[in-house]
Amino acid sequence: MASLARAAPAARQHTDSMPASKLLPIVLLAALLPACRSMPPYAGPHGPGTPAVIESFVTPLSFCGLLTPGICHADILLIDKSKLTQELPEIALDAGPHRLVVRCLSNMTLATGGNETSIHTFRMDFRPGARYRFDARVVDNRCQLAIADKASGLRSEAVETH
Repeated sequence: MASLARAAPAARQHTDSMPASKLLPIVLLAALLPACRSMPPYAGPHGPGTPAVIESFVTPLSFCGLLTPGICHADILLIDKSKLTQELPEIALDAGPHRLVVRCLSNMTLATGGNETSIHTFRMDFRPGARYRFDARVVDNRCQLAIADKASGLRSEAVETH
């Protein structure tokens, strides 16, 4: 019993040394994933008119890390209160205001395994027939995502990032 008491402070010390910035995305994903199970799958546009389209983020890298730091992957998890059940080359949605929750996977080191996940929330008004793309980049060693209108180049930044 005494050996367990001596081991506990060492375990606590290791946990306490993890920076909060790395722990927050893990906690958010842990909370988001069970909640997503109860959400209906995204069914696509259902209103009249021409839908807006968001092109999926594509990276030329086939792996993350190993001398290739940067953005590895970005995908939409939720549109309004519906979850995306599969990755598609593009996603159509009704024109108008929507809330999107997007995940970004990045690696800021030169080694495999240094991946970081961040969650970004967007509240945007999508124009009918407009095409949008993810604009992902590394700023201050963090993934910065925007959704850009392809025709005008106007970027909408995330309203929340974790």
